[in-house]
Amino acid sequence: MIDFRRLPMPLVFPTDFVWGAATSAHQVEGNNVHSDWWHFEQTGGTVLEKSGRACDHYHRFREDFDLARSFHHNAHRLSLEWSRIEPTAGSWEESALRHYEEVLTALQERGLRPFVTLHHFTLPHWLAVQGGFSTDRAPDHFARFVEHVAKRLGPLVDTWSTFNEPTVSSYSGYWFGSFAPGLTERRLGFRALRNMLVAHGTAFGILKSVDEAKPVGLVHTVDRKRPWRSWSEEDRAEAAFQDHIWNEAVFQALATGVIALPDWPAEERPELAGTLDYWGINFYRDSYCTAQTPSVPPALPEEYQSHMAWGFTPEGLYDMLRRAARFGKPLYVTENGIATADDRERIWYLAQHLAIVHKAWRESIPIRGYFHWSLLDNYEWGSFEETFGLVHVDRDTMRRTPKPSARFYADLIRTNTLSLDLLKGYLGNWSPIFGELK
Repeated sequence: MIDFRRLPMPLVFPTDFVWGAATSAHQVEGNNVHSDWWHFEQTGGTVLEKSGRACDHYHRFREDFDLARSFHHNAHRLSLEWSRIEPTAGSWEESALRHYEEVLTALQERGLRPFVTLHHFTLPHWLAVQGGFSTDRAPDHFARFVEHVAKRLGPLVDTWSTFNEPTVSSYSGYWFGSFAPGLTERRLGFRALRNMLVAHGTAFGILKSVDEAKPVGLVHTVDRKRPWRSWSEEDRAEAAFQDHIWNEAVFQALATGVIALPDWPAEERPELAGTLDYWGINFYRDSYCTAQTPSVPPALPEEYQSHMAWGFTPEGLYDMLRRAARFGKPLYVTENGIATADDRERIWYLAQHLAIVHKAWRESIPIRGYFHWSLLDNYEWGSFEETFGLVHVDRDTMRRTPKPSARFYADLIRTNTLSLDLLKGYLGNWSPIFGELK
């Protein structure tokens, strides 16, 4: 945990730093009826609530982008919904393509650089019923989608990302059964990740063939895997295993072209090596591992927990940024946030992690920008209960209400500076850990 009283405040960020927030299509647009997630929700799945209208962002995107501009953001991270664009195999929906042209144009008109993700967890239902990414045909389907979208929408995109958190979508969707398509076979989880990595490599080549100069990356979620009992050899071994399958396997595949996952022979894919211009890093927490239970909610006395029982460990972000920097590519924090109903905690969390980002920059780690998760209180993959947004969305009226954290973040961006005066202006002397901020 960062004690601001020990830092060389104020912390001034570089003048060309990228600032923004992130969303994903299914979580905010609403009525995403052709996706695997929509069908997963209707059939029960593991969801508590259905997405329904979500945030009605499909119709209110201009209003939402006006808010982002008023907060001084200079970029916005979003995803394109594959199932809207290709609702049946090989059939392109012109109205969806026109819609995304309007969305990307609206961002540019407001001075917000569009950072566009091509796959953020959801699939067309027609592909899911074939097995989704657990089938070796999936990379070819994805390549067809990427080529069509790149040629049509590419001129309006600033920066591409092929996949968001491929480990989460593959393991949760094909191994744990908690995400669509709800499969529960470990071997399929690893196969899905393998196919996403292969699909990334192919997509990288397609995007570069359309526009060589446009940056292409992959968004990787990372967290430190720590043994629950540091003295336990079994816990240390489990933490090492979890670290490999969640963190290192993706890093190494894109760096070396070798896909090394359990249950499958190591596979050399030399065309995959070096297929990215930047790493997108999503960071929320550390995880604690035991031989009996792979991920134990952290409950150490010095650690603050969010409403999702995720440990408050900002130092973990520093360690993971250093780790990603090994590969010599620019880095963006593409997601970072906290689920809480107490907005003071969100301000504190945001300040803590931005202090870490600044530390990384001071130490010449090539960090280029930061995207808060999320712009809006949205559909968190089964429920609206967990609120990550800078903006509250009334579930009945869809009215948007900016939170104090949105204004705090806006003031920080406007001045490009994190200062103790700014923190005290929003929190007074309140601190959940250290008592008064003096």
